[in-house]
Amino acid sequence: MNNKDKAITYSLLTHIRNTGTLAKGPLDIFIPLIKRALSKMNSKGVFQGKSLLEIKNTANELYSIDFPIPVLKKILLEISKEINTEDTKHFILYNDGAFSLNQYM
Repeated sequence: MNNKDKAITYSLLTHIRNTGTLAKGPLDIFIPLIKRALSKMNSKGVFQGKSLLEIKNTANELYSIDFPIPVLKKILLEISKEINTEDTKHFILYNDGAFSLNQYM
């Protein structure tokens, strides 16, 4: 990520934090980005992975944003709460960082 991209990202996060008008919290703005990354992975035939680094790398390729692993993990936990039901688990994040995707499009 170049300095211009970092400045834009941090400016946006500061605005969200100060006004609260674009999202409920600073991570909410990134949830759609990570959802798209998961969808892209799933459409390419990725249904599981051994590490969050696989998702991190896909997101970095798509957006040139270097998501820290702890932040990415929080985003992924929010996504799993949002999309999973009792009957169907579309995204599972395991404690060791492995994950599985099930019909996530």
